[in-house]
Amino acid sequence: MTGEQSVTVPSRADVVVIGGGVVGASVAWHLAAAGVSDVVLLERNAIGSGTTWHAAGNMETWRSDPLVLDLVRYAVDLFPELERQSGISFGWRQSGRVQFTADDEVMARFRAVPARGRARGIDVELLGPDDVVARLPIVARDGLRGGLWIPSDGRVDPTNLAQAFARGAQRRGARIAEGVAVSSIQRFGDRISGVETTAGPIACERVVLAAGLWSGRLAETCGVRLPLIALEHFYLLTRPIAGLSRDLPLFLSYDERIYGREDVGGLLVGVFDDDALPVEPEQLPGAFSFSLLPENWEQIASRLPVVMQRIPILQEAGIRMQVNGPESFTPDGQMLLGEWPMLRGLHLAAGMGSNGIAMSSCVGRLTAEWIAEGRPSLDVTTLDCRRFQPFQSGRAYRRARMAEVPSWMCRVGGPELDFHQTRGIRLSPLHGIWRDQGAVFGTAAGWEVPLWFGAGDWTAAVAAELAGVEAVGGMVDLTASAKLQLMGPEVERLLGNSESPRSRAFRCQLRNASGGTEASPLAVPLPDGCCLLLGGPDESMRILDWLHRRDAGATQVIAVDGGWAVLDIWGPTDALPAVGDGEVVETELGFAPVLVVGIPDAACRRVLVSTEFAAGVVETLLAKGVSPVGSLAAEQLRVLSRLPAFGRELSPAIASGRGAGPRVRGFRIASDRKGSVSSEPVLCDGSYAGYVTSSTWLPVDGEIRLFALLDGDGPFDLVVDGVRVPMQEWQS
Repeated sequence: MTGEQSVTVPSRADVVVIGGGVVGASVAWHLAAAGVSDVVLLERNAIGSGTTWHAAGNMETWRSDPLVLDLVRYAVDLFPELERQSGISFGWRQSGRVQFTADDEVMARFRAVPARGRARGIDVELLGPDDVVARLPIVARDGLRGGLWIPSDGRVDPTNLAQAFARGAQRRGARIAEGVAVSSIQRFGDRISGVETTAGPIACERVVLAAGLWSGRLAETCGVRLPLIALEHFYLLTRPIAGLSRDLPLFLSYDERIYGREDVGGLLVGVFDDDALPVEPEQLPGAFSFSLLPENWEQIASRLPVVMQRIPILQEAGIRMQVNGPESFTPDGQMLLGEWPMLRGLHLAAGMGSNGIAMSSCVGRLTAEWIAEGRPSLDVTTLDCRRFQPFQSGRAYRRARMAEVPSWMCRVGGPELDFHQTRGIRLSPLHGIWRDQGAVFGTAAGWEVPLWFGAGDWTAAVAAELAGVEAVGGMVDLTASAKLQLMGPEVERLLGNSESPRSRAFRCQLRNASGGTEASPLAVPLPDGCCLLLGGPDESMRILDWLHRRDAGATQVIAVDGGWAVLDIWGPTDALPAVGDGEVVETELGFAPVLVVGIPDAACRRVLVSTEFAAGVVETLLAKGVSPVGSLAAEQLRVLSRLPAFGRELSPAIASGRGAGPRVRGFRIASDRKGSVSSEPVLCDGSYAGYVTSSTWLPVDGEIRLFALLDGDGPFDLVVDGVRVPMQEWQS
């Protein structure tokens, strides 16, 4: 670190942080601030190397996702304190940002943003085409539909930011060792036991892996494969441009896949390319720390005409260089946080994509909280590393899927928006039937799942499916559910239910020490005395991890995802026997033996059938008039039944009961809006009180029904489509 000597590597530490980029340095700073007394930060080269030094350093303070907005806002609020405490200036400048568009659909969405921003305390101004050019004179007006002005956005020097975190961590007692590479992470059984380094071993029980694109290779040394890969990422740097203002705002257009800012009197202009190129660590030289990949003009050639047309000055400005630096991505473009399942002590802070600088401050805070307090202070379910399945760490999958992530993040679409690559990986035994029935498919944990049935407008299709449910009954394919079979004498103790899971089905709330929900599967007793846990497609690793940490004793846990087909039957059909809440009945459908389960608190019956019989069961139900129903209509039925869903109304951060803290409540609003209300802010007496977690896709009797996670007692107003709408609590 500049001006300071590296410390000697100790033989033991409480926490070892691997990676001295901005993320690892932030983790060390926050651990030291949290009072963790013995923290060692290891960097194989120098603080700020790796991905950090070539990052653009842009800070986008307005984000539509409430969690991501909180992550960035924390950083901006922290910066003054960090500069004072570390004594290092990292050039934070609030130059503002213009986000512009040439797409009418995007512009229509922009119109709702200022009101949403004001509700969250972020100033956002709607711009017309002339306003865009006035604030950003380098862009051509042709084709522009308008944009947004976000004055709170800005930029930092990434390397100095990393140096500030490292210096501050050192002043708080953390030890920093530059020029020390980690060769392996050691484990003993299901626990971390230390690291091997070029300067000798360090015994520890906690490791934070924040090594960017090298994180996957290091994880493999302790038997872990991460769903992570680096991609080549490009931006251009021009020579100084006469008359270009140093106060030029940042700029961004997702539909034209352009971003940039002023840079040393010239321009930095980046692109999000199609079919991004994967980079494996073994492709890089050993000294790849303050290095770049070779220029690759061919890779971005398809984007250059759009860039040159929108920013005409680039046609005359001299290009100083093309920066090609690798950035790490995950299958959904979100980062990897949290403790790896079934391995205690391995914490991840990796896969930042193009958001490492903006997110690093709060990632450090959340990781430190996870280690020091047992849980983070924000609901990071969508970022938790346990959301992925083991197959998503496979080499072929990672290379194909992540190559699409940068362009996918720029797309605008409806409920059918999904990836084009890595499709058809996991197929229900009913897939062919649904295809013949006209299903439009999406994916969930690699499964192909029917979204709706029928060509044309999805809203009409969903409305028809709901009408069919009411008239003759409908069936939803839930074969994508996580399925875990429990065997042994201690199942009751493990699940903590007074009713034996061998006699009735019940909803498990797999809780943490704070009363939050780590997973919420349905426990179904099987005729052979086993218990089957059925969870959401992305709950599998969470359930396994929860069971692993609870000392399962003699209980055996087996994943049986491919063993059962699962159908939910809604509506008045007499094709199935009547069953009470939690009742499990053995019967037959056609020639197939099935289990029929009464779903607690829902007008729904669940059918479990061995996969080899599944197609025959569905054909029997179709012949009896039961119609197929996609996941969009199923979501509407769930919300109308007031059933909470994990990751929305149930999460590790939402405590059960009516104690202190935000709680989930049901509401109705008058609206004929089509499409779900997603993450919209809710006000109480004009102040931000929370946000929507789920809603119906289509209005019911001129109303939208929704769940919201809220603080306060009301009255509440929903900010939707730029308008405040009174909310009426939904009584039982």
